[in-house]
Amino acid sequence: MKYITLITLLFVFTSLSAQKDPIKWKEIAMEDLQMQRYEMDTSAVAVVLCDYGQYYFDTNPNGRHLFLFNTRYIRIKILKEDGLKYAKLSIPFTDKNCEQMQGENAIVIKGMVYNLSKNGDLKSSKLKQRDIKYRDSANCIKIAEINLPNVTVGSVIDYYYQIPTLDFVSPKTWNFQWEIPVRHSEFRMRVPRYFQYMFSPSNMDGFDTIEETNYSRTLMFNTNIGSYRYRRLYNFDLSGKQMQFVKQYVEAFNHENFILNKENYYKKLNIHLVKATNENYGYVWQYLTHALFTTMVDGYENYEPIQRRSIIYPAGYILYSLPDWEKFTENLLKSERFGLPLIKHWEYEPYLSEMIRDKNTDIDKMKAIYDHVRENMNWTGEHDIYVRSVFNQGLSWLYTKITKKLIKEKSLGKPFEKKEGSSSEINFILISLLNKAGIKTRPVILSTNNHGKIDLNIPDPNQFNHVIALAEIGEHQYMLDATDSIRPYYLLDQSYIGKNGFLVDAKDFGWIELNNNIKNTTSIEENIVIDSNLNFSNKIILKKTGYDALDIRRATQLQGEEKTIQHIEQETGLRNIKKIDNLNDEESPISAEIKEQQTFDNNILKIYPKLNPVFTEMDFQETIRNYPVEFKYPFRKFYSLQIELPEGFECIMPSDSTYSSYGGNVFYNYKSLKNKNFYNLSIILEIKMNSFPALEYANLAQLFAELNEKLKEPIIIRKK
Repeated sequence: MKYITLITLLFVFTSLSAQKDPIKWKEIAMEDLQMQRYEMDTSAVAVVLCDYGQYYFDTNPNGRHLFLFNTRYIRIKILKEDGLKYAKLSIPFTDKNCEQMQGENAIVIKGMVYNLSKNGDLKSSKLKQRDIKYRDSANCIKIAEINLPNVTVGSVIDYYYQIPTLDFVSPKTWNFQWEIPVRHSEFRMRVPRYFQYMFSPSNMDGFDTIEETNYSRTLMFNTNIGSYRYRRLYNFDLSGKQMQFVKQYVEAFNHENFILNKENYYKKLNIHLVKATNENYGYVWQYLTHALFTTMVDGYENYEPIQRRSIIYPAGYILYSLPDWEKFTENLLKSERFGLPLIKHWEYEPYLSEMIRDKNTDIDKMKAIYDHVRENMNWTGEHDIYVRSVFNQGLSWLYTKITKKLIKEKSLGKPFEKKEGSSSEINFILISLLNKAGIKTRPVILSTNNHGKIDLNIPDPNQFNHVIALAEIGEHQYMLDATDSIRPYYLLDQSYIGKNGFLVDAKDFGWIELNNNIKNTTSIEENIVIDSNLNFSNKIILKKTGYDALDIRRATQLQGEEKTIQHIEQETGLRNIKKIDNLNDEESPISAEIKEQQTFDNNILKIYPKLNPVFTEMDFQETIRNYPVEFKYPFRKFYSLQIELPEGFECIMPSDSTYSSYGGNVFYNYKSLKNKNFYNLSIILEIKMNSFPALEYANLAQLFAELNEKLKEPIIIRKK
């Protein structure tokens, strides 16, 4: 809760006139035009000279709706050829015609390009509206695609856009950081007195400027709606507070290795509505704000655009209040799209009876139900925490009241019968069936890696996009996700291992760490026997568990065993693999066995350990690391070698070596033993976590550097 800031509590009042715009259209400083490199980052291909954005409430010219406007003015200096890509823009916006709001598509886009000629004259090129291409996306989203004209190395480009949005509850996050350095980034938001917003910084170490100012604004709205007495000019007071946040000289975000989603680590400002009140402006005010205020209604996004005009305007004085996590949980469990589908009736009994027939233990029942759901339900690829197909709760109650019969709710039955659904529908079916089978199971919601990092200051369901099941059998807990037909019960999707999920339970709600019930391990056991005639026999056993085994099973299903063997040989350095065992037995490790025989006629034989450490020192090239180090998932690599020699031969092993860091969560051990004519070598590499702080980067680099050098040392077999 460190960064929660309500606009009613923030900082000292100053006058609005003191806040001048940091950038003006067509006013370019000569030193920016002449700039050949950015002194604070001489490797930069371009630099954002100014990124200035505003949010404010207003109507379109002759418009009929109040919107939250998003304006942005960006100026960029192109320094190198690779920087030319910043002259190509994609600007998404909501198509108001698609939203059944005709006449409200008042989007403004402007662009200018400035160049200095060889003799120092300023030449400018203007973006023409006919050069802006529009294409449709999903859910009433259009994308404006722009390619600014006459951009070369040395150009300064300006572009500006103004977009009316319905992003009332959760406006778009403001990023202070880009992949190129930013000289000046500034965000302002004007908030009328009857709204309160939270501004929650993420990955920030402070601002250069934060100010709160008063502003005055009267909205004049000319209407001819309703009866004659409403057909006149109305004035609405939109005065309130303006917030200003400034960050200067922001370094480029250019760390790509060992980061799964770089946007999680951008310096940014999350914005969210905390409270909205009704000022009793009457019927005309409700007409003007209907589109904006109804976005607060639960399930708004599931209404078709034409249906949204029929949503009832929120009642009461307090129209919206941001809940705490306890209230957040309570609201979810009361929701007819989340909590109620888990307890409503659907015809599951004959299916469940068949699934658990002849299963005597809870663990066997859990596996059987999980296997049935994952093998018979097709995931549509949609992530969600809500069930889409629900009956209206009021109509369900009315039906029961009149007929005295319980309605056969189809919220889970429909996707089950159709055999496909979103991630929430599939896993809600799993949760419901497990509970009906007597296995206590609760939903856990989370944000997948592509969806972004959760801000703990904002209890908002929109921060989550996936739900999994937490089943309890005795003292053991099992985290289950049935959206993948190939993935066994003991594995979650690798993209959210080690992250936190939120357990939704009336009494025991809260954050839990997401982990598997099995480790990800690759092991190679090698046994070499050499007789007095220099006959060399070699036996190698390869075993894989966890994601390493899952990858092989998935690859085999997609491309066949032969190509999968080729991939394994390339990855491990092994040769002559004839067959992969246990492909269809998920309870057993994937395994392969290799046997070789040959004769060597040299008095010296060199052997190198067959261990692939995955990474080398070349993967750790950064001198300064500012961000956490992330792996796809924790892993363990194990190699053991036993050599049996005849009399008259000896084996020279490299010296032992070990390295450990971060409480043993980063570890390798290289150890050899001798017992008469038997020589043994064991190598263990283990990364026990999937995320490490930035300070651990150097230790990880040292571990892989030392281990890779150690693996280059040969094991020498020779005659005495």
